[in-house]
Amino acid sequence: MCSIRMNNRISNVLVGVLRSLLSTKSSEQNLPFAARKYISWSLKIGVSLAAVLYIFQRLETHQTSLTSLFAASSALSIANLAGLILAGVMCVTTNWGIEMYKWNMLIGDKLDVFWRTAVKGVLTGTTFGVFTPNRSGEFIGRTLALGPEQRVTGIVLSIINGLAQSMATLTFGVIGFIYLLETFALESIGSIGAVVIQFMLLALWIVSLFLFFRMDVAIKMMRGISFLRRYSNSIERASGLSHQLLNKLYLLSLLRFATFVIQYGIVFSLLFDSPNWVEIAGLSMVTLFSSTILSVIPIPDVFIKEAVALSYFSLFHFDLGLVATGVLAVWLINIALPALLGAVILFTYRIFKTV
Repeated sequence: MCSIRMNNRISNVLVGVLRSLLSTKSSEQNLPFAARKYISWSLKIGVSLAAVLYIFQRLETHQTSLTSLFAASSALSIANLAGLILAGVMCVTTNWGIEMYKWNMLIGDKLDVFWRTAVKGVLTGTTFGVFTPNRSGEFIGRTLALGPEQRVTGIVLSIINGLAQSMATLTFGVIGFIYLLETFALESIGSIGAVVIQFMLLALWIVSLFLFFRMDVAIKMMRGISFLRRYSNSIERASGLSHQLLNKLYLLSLLRFATFVIQYGIVFSLLFDSPNWVEIAGLSMVTLFSSTILSVIPIPDVFIKEAVALSYFSLFHFDLGLVATGVLAVWLINIALPALLGAVILFTYRIFKTV
């Protein structure tokens, strides 16, 4: 009987927290001041510690890859190493700058927020996402940067932003698989089989692109779902996205994906002597595409990318140890470092209106 009461109390607290975070009214109506303060600080400290511990755990389990990375770096001249570091910094800055611009473009007009809110949301979203499967917690960090009455709209807009990036991943993935089929699979499946698969990939891309530009239909369907009706006004606020805006969002997502491919090229130029740039670009595309598709499996994101990368690069007889090192390096500069910065920024949040 005591355990049942305790479970009921815990359930009531969790329901209260959820309602307070997503409420379109003042969160003071749901939780007392002391509870809000406790929950706010517990969330900030807990998420930050989880992100930091996860990153250091990954570094500890990949000590061999880190050793290889440091050895390759030390073998370069100072000028070459500085050039690679500068190129990497430029790519990371471009990558996250594009993402911040995309997010601000979506929420700026709809929610009337400032640039710093978009910057904070993207970085803390990375903090939440770094230790969750498929970075599924990313939208939480983004929406917590918004006001309580804006968060439901923010969730919908975050989903739209994620779909745009997924469309870019699909676009490059189709290109990468067409290259892979042309260079590797012709002997095993024949030219007709390769053409059929290529046609199916192109059809998938065209259909997905058509559905992406029909985003308003999906938003209207969301409003019709029974448990979402109480948020209908917030969901409605996310609708009305023009084709011009969606097209810009898609093109920016393509550009952002290109920075990932370039980063793989930079890292592999450090690890390999005279690498084949066409092979690296094509394999990077299919690696990122497949890891996105397979990331629905509830295992850490870095493990998925590493396993998929090894499977594709092994077809072209790359040193798999160095490939694993490259995948880890790209993850560190693109995800781990921004996540650590986001963990610091998280402490500037006012999760509730008054705490």
